[in-house]
Amino acid sequence: MTYLIGRGGKVLFRADWTDPPTIEMILQYVMTSRGRKRQGLHLAPFYAEIVGYRWSDIAKAHEGLRRAGPKAVEDYERVQQRWRKRGSRPGRIEIDD
Repeated sequence: MTYLIGRGGKVLFRADWTDPPTIEMILQYVMTSRGRKRQGLHLAPFYAEIVGYRWSDIAKAHEGLRRAGPKAVEDYERVQQRWRKRGSRPGRIEIDD
């Protein structure tokens, strides 16, 4: 999980994966918005969701899990099974493959 917390403690960004290009994009967005606010523009907050994409090498991911130990492999498999059973969830953006 990745969180970007504002100075007042408000969550400005939350993602279930740490993807450096996305983090860079969000930081740039926040800095640009703060610059506009300093120029005297009134900013009204709104809620938004995006579906991000990351490049994944499954073989390397499994190799990393094996290096982390049997518990990491077990935890990963348990979560994968839970996600497969759960199916789609109302209110959540679903990714079409």
